[in-house]
Amino acid sequence: MKIRLLSILALCFLLVSTCKKEDPIPGEATLHYDGENLTGPFLAAGYHELAVYFPKSTMWDHANWKLTEVTWYMGGFADSLVVKIYDQGATGAPGAVLYEADVTGTTILNRWQEHLLPTPLTLTGDGIWVSVGARHDIGKQSIGCDAGPNKSNGDWHFQEADNEWKTYVQRTAESVNWNIRAIVKE
Repeated sequence: MKIRLLSILALCFLLVSTCKKEDPIPGEATLHYDGENLTGPFLAAGYHELAVYFPKSTMWDHANWKLTEVTWYMGGFADSLVVKIYDQGATGAPGAVLYEADVTGTTILNRWQEHLLPTPLTLTGDGIWVSVGARHDIGKQSIGCDAGPNKSNGDWHFQEADNEWKTYVQRTAESVNWNIRAIVKE
């Protein structure tokens, strides 16, 4: 009886210990503000960039690391799609483009997209903006977002119609974070 009880306890311990969340990979980090994908905003026809900004206070710990990949959730079609990385710029707007890639036609709907940078970008410790730009010929949904509430710097939105960067909550009062992430490695 004691052996059977010990066997059951050992099996329970084994099941519980193997079901825990994966440990992070040493020397790798996923920078993001979002939670699980919920939906995506309806964006009017025109060009939009949805971005997350990681300020110097976040990036300092990753100085001399390499940005190797950008991931985002694609919930609907875009007529054109581009991944961009900017330097920290001024308050409320990105600076110079550090990386840009046209990824039109490479996405699969309703899933996470992965874009590997052909040459990893060395991080200086200064802030960076990571964006996905989408052009829509008609109003539609494309880039995903979580259920919110928005976190500071998790919902930047540029729209061609007014040529301005504002947070999405400023534009719409909807409190979300974009499903956009940056993978960095030592």
